[in-house]
Amino acid sequence: MGLRAGEKIATRAVCPGCDADLHVCRACRHFDPTRNNECRET
Repeated sequence: MGLRAGEKIATRAVCPGCDADLHVCRACRHFDPTRNNECRET
C-alpha cells in the first residue's frame, strides 16, 4: 500500500516502506512560527 497525492497525513504517520516519519511541521495547518514550539495544536 502506498501514498497518493492529496492524501492526508496523520501527525504520527510513518512510511510503509521504510518507517520514516511523514509529518512535516512546516507543512502542517497548525504550524505557527509565533507560537511556543511553532505549533497551535493543543
